[in-house]
Amino acid sequence: MDHDSDEAVVQRASEVIVNKPGIGTASGAQVGMTLADIRATYGSAVKLDTKQGVPDYLYTATVREGVHELVFISSHDLQRPLRDSDVITEMVAREYSSQLGGVC
Repeated sequence: MDHDSDEAVVQRASEVIVNKPGIGTASGAQVGMTLADIRATYGSAVKLDTKQGVPDYLYTATVREGVHELVFISSHDLQRPLRDSDVITEMVAREYSSQLGGVC
């Protein structure tokens, strides 16, 4: 395809990672909110989860819709399940996976 033409080039991202406030989900969730804020936004759809990370498992909160999920992370060093007072430091929008990060 000639990229100098007037044709639009559309590519699809496999995941979107946000680690700074200011970019939110369609429902308004964003980095800097607490888990309680995320629960207030998504209600009972929020589930506590673990994802296989590098090198250990990560404690997360997730919202799934069909094959897609939003993953909310408070800290990559967190050694316990998330609590309502934990501040979200990263959000990932993607297709569902039990893994997170550069797992090979």
